[in-house]
Amino acid sequence: MQSVGLQVAAATRYGYPNVVGKLATDERECVDGIDYFRILPLWPSGSFSEQQDQAVKQLVRYAAKFGAEALHTTTGFENALIVSRAAKRLGIPWVYEMRGAPEQTWLSKQPTDKRETAKQSEYYQAAHRQELEAARQAAAVVVLSEITKRSLIERGISAEKIVVAPNGVPDDVFQRRDSKLELRRELRLPEGKTLVGAITAVVDYEGLEYFLEALTKLDESFLGVVVGDGVALEGLKEQAQSLGIEQRVRFVGRQPASSIHKWYGALDVFVVPRKDTVVCRNVTPIKSVMAQALDIPVVASDLPALREVTGGIETYVEPENALSLAEGICVAASLEHDERRTLWARTRAWSAVAQEYAALYRQ
Repeated sequence: MQSVGLQVAAATRYGYPNVVGKLATDERECVDGIDYFRILPLWPSGSFSEQQDQAVKQLVRYAAKFGAEALHTTTGFENALIVSRAAKRLGIPWVYEMRGAPEQTWLSKQPTDKRETAKQSEYYQAAHRQELEAARQAAAVVVLSEITKRSLIERGISAEKIVVAPNGVPDDVFQRRDSKLELRRELRLPEGKTLVGAITAVVDYEGLEYFLEALTKLDESFLGVVVGDGVALEGLKEQAQSLGIEQRVRFVGRQPASSIHKWYGALDVFVVPRKDTVVCRNVTPIKSVMAQALDIPVVASDLPALREVTGGIETYVEPENALSLAEGICVAASLEHDERRTLWARTRAWSAVAQEYAALYRQ
């Protein structure tokens, strides 16, 4: 937003970074020319309402000092509860940015046979209501996809107050001309093979077990790379051994953001084998756009969110079907350069997305 002429300051969530074990003493930090104010407790409090009161008080003080004309917060609804109160005290509008569906993500992590029961739980129902109420109370709502926009409209939120601002990729990624061979040598990845990879949080709903199974249906010229960490990682390593493909798949763990483009650039095919769950049908991940920006063909589960985020121009396969995924990988590996891929990704560059925010705040 600062790049399009808007003056911006940020406030961290209540207690951060102390709540994650990183102590901070200064209430303000400047990063890339943007001031970040820390909402740290003045005194320890176990009461949720007291924590909220402290957060509201400090946010009002910081916003008034900065001269804020609007407040902008992201999910979950706990943030909205604080920001809405602060905005009311300041007499200014506030914007709610729904960057995900926390209750749907929680639901996706429940055992498959218990999800219907979990959907009726007090937590799920309350969170679902609170997220909708936050969208209803905000002056404007920012969402990542047309899918989410349609869902909110169906639930009674005015279309006029909803702005679609998708996740973006850095503009400089389009200028990269890295040699795939040199990248593989630097990353110690095999040369002369077709590298198929996923760069992701390694969690159940990503469907990576189907990726490993798909490798068994491809000849040995296809090798797999999984970049990332998460609760499903150990299970995947065990699966690779049981399938006898431990020599054909590399688990490289989480990698620094500063070098993640190298792992993308080393690949021949990028896969997003997400499962057919509510969260995967509706939440658009950013990971595939980086691959498209680097002209890497994408194979994705045929789900509405994945079709939208990839522009409908990639290879789509039946979710949770290893054979369909293997066939899709073969198709993608044989594709020639397609300029539609990078043209689409450019619409998701941060400079393009920033214009959506600029239009919102200049209304």
